[in-house]
Amino acid sequence: MLHAGVLKKFGLYGLLRLATPMLPDGAHFWMYLLAVLLLGNIIYIGLVTIAQKQLDWMLGYSSVMHMGYIFLGIASGTLVGTTGAAVLIFAHGISIALLFAVAGEVRQRTGTLVLEDLGGLGKLMPLAGFAFGLAARFL
Repeated sequence: MLHAGVLKKFGLYGLLRLATPMLPDGAHFWMYLLAVLLLGNIIYIGLVTIAQKQLDWMLGYSSVMHMGYIFLGIASGTLVGTTGAAVLIFAHGISIALLFAVAGEVRQRTGTLVLEDLGGLGKLMPLAGFAFGLAARFL
């Protein structure tokens, strides 16, 4: 929860606040290659996320994919992209931390995070289901 919610954001925030302003020509030079690599990351990790069988692995890969969106906003070099990346850093940090917290509660109560075994969980844990749905809605 701490890694996905906070630590991955530090690297991109540092890129946003330090590296890009210090080396604007280098950032502009590598922007197109970086955009292609980031689009590949988003597509490939999105497919890997869909293939997961456990909730925590699915959330982890989804978090990596969303970091690609944030990095793509920074790599765009525009005011809209950079502002959107900053907003998404905050929103993703809050929502992924909540999702991992709910996944931890589900694991504690059910003993598993295998998606096939979690059918009907909303009837057993309605508040956790609501919190998970709310967090997933804003992710």
